[in-house]
Amino acid sequence: MNNLNINKKKNYLSMINNAVGSEMFRELWVNDNQQEKEILNRGELSCAVFVTGVLKLHNLIDEQKATVKAAIEAMLKYGWHEVDLVDIQAGDVLVWERKQIGYKHPHIGFYVGDKKAISNNWKLKKVVRHGWDYGGRRKIVKVLHWDFTD
Repeated sequence: MNNLNINKKKNYLSMINNAVGSEMFRELWVNDNQQEKEILNRGELSCAVFVTGVLKLHNLIDEQKATVKAAIEAMLKYGWHEVDLVDIQAGDVLVWERKQIGYKHPHIGFYVGDKKAISNNWKLKKVVRHGWDYGGRRKIVKVLHWDFTD
């Protein structure tokens, strides 16, 4: 047991795929002027918290973030880099265009291969698997990649 080498990328991909159906990222509580406040609207705004939560658990980011903008900034600062869509790999982070879908905001999630992605669904308020471009309805504007060494 002492000589086992952890396969970081495989464990990372397993966690992403096994997150489908999870509701554990539905709430984020903050103190605003000494008043507790839940800022994710019980799961409607949880995409960045889901992505950065997984990244933080795998030491691929410094801390969990609540917004897509903050997530991207933190990822780039931590060593993630942009790649072209043609170079996409399972585990890369996708950022979709700002669009009116419940809320007008950008969206973030994980690419898992075979033109599929996993992200938080604002309407269902849980993590789901879906087409990487939502059946052509949402444009991918950024792909972020981490270079695993194992």
